[in-house]
Amino acid sequence: MSFLKEISQLIVENTSNIIEYPISISDNKGIIIGSSDTSRLGSFHQASLEIVERKTTIAYEINEVKKLNNVLPGVAAPIMINHEPIGVLGIVGEPAEVRKYAQLVKSHVELMCHEYLKKK
Repeated sequence: MSFLKEISQLIVENTSNIIEYPISISDNKGIIIGSSDTSRLGSFHQASLEIVERKTTIAYEINEVKKLNNVLPGVAAPIMINHEPIGVLGIVGEPAEVRKYAQLVKSHVELMCHEYLKKK
């Protein structure tokens, strides 16, 4: 779903300004395609593959991410279109604080994807 790559950076910038937490979006192969920290763009995010495989939201605690490469504390959720994960939304921060935003932002991203697909 290349369209996700086209719109992900815009989604990240608009959404992170509103919720005031850094956000990243990875494609379904684990490559970061949108990020509040642009130095992470194009890098591999191992945790995203787990989210895509399990099709479920996962929280990453501060002590857990120390063992993981390129994974920050927060909550990661699959971006689902037609019951298939097309990517992963990550919200960086204390999981207890950012969890409440995960479902909201995930729904927002999925809605934007649906709107984009309708226009094509």
